[in-house]
Order: sequence, then C-alpha cells, then structure tokens
Amino acid sequence: MNGSDRTKVYVLHLGVIAALFALQFVLPPYHHNSVARIMVFAAYAMGFNLLFGYVGLMSLGHAMFFGAGMYASGLVVYHFGVAPLPAFAIGIAASLLLALFVGFAALHTSGMSFLIVTLMLAQAFWLSVLYFRDATGGDYGLVIFNKVQPLALGSYQISLSDPDARYNIGLL
Repeated sequence: MNGSDRTKVYVLHLGVIAALFALQFVLPPYHHNSVARIMVFAAYAMGFNLLFGYVGLMSLGHAMFFGAGMYASGLVVYHFGVAPLPAFAIGIAASLLLALFVGFAALHTSGMSFLIVTLMLAQAFWLSVLYFRDATGGDYGLVIFNKVQPLALGSYQISLSDPDARYNIGLL
C-alpha cells in the first residue's frame, strides 16, 4: 500500500469516527441507545474477528471475556459502591486476568480441542454466575443505576441514575 492509499484509509477511518461522534448530538434517546449498543457489539465482533480471522482459532468462549468485564464492573459498583471510572478499570483488569487463565489453559490446544476447551470454560463461567446468584444476580443480572455514584469528569458531575444522562450523555 503506497502513501496515498494509506492516507485515504486514515481519512476514511477518521471520517467514520467523526460521524459516530456527531450522531450522539442529533439522535433521539431511543436511537442513541441503539447506536451505543451496536457499537459495543461491534467492538465485541472485532475481537472475534481478530481471533478467528487473523489467528485462525475459533472460540466458543468469546463472550466469557465480555461477561467477565461487565460483571466485574457491575459487582464492584453494586456491592462496594465503587465510582464508574475505577469500576471500568476493574472490569478491564478482570477480563485480562481471565484471559491469562484461559490463554494458559486453551493455547496448549489447537483445532477442535481449542473449540471444546473454550466452550467448557465459558460454560463453567456461566454456571459460576448462576451458582453464586445471591452475589451476581444470576441470569437476572444486576440493577445498578440507583447505586452508581455520579461520574466525575473534571468539574462536571453527571448522575448516571438520571435517564437523561444515561441516554443523552453527549447532550450534557
């Protein structure tokens, strides 16, 4: 790829990012929520594409890392009252720690064995969430919007329990 083509690719990517950023200021709440969910699942799909598309390892336990980060963030907010930004960091750390464990267990295999090991570990994770229902909420999940502290962004305080803040964060 020559320099001109590379520049076009960068401009295209920056244009898409700018358009997605601008959308949050013009979309109504329902559509803003839908686009936010789509973007979260797009990030999930990019991770799957990296593993299967570039490395060639098909994983049936890919959602386990997604769930580990979300549950770790939610659990520390729900049970310990941790602020949103540290909770996000804890969620990322939990996913990384789980990835190290799964990587140690699963990367000694390949092909169909890798598929089975990742499925087995994902099922063990899901069953653990169900077994510890009192702490995790089980398959019902957690309702944390009333327990979460305000998001502090410099001098701004955004209450995430307010529906306007949750769905129109770009408008504040």
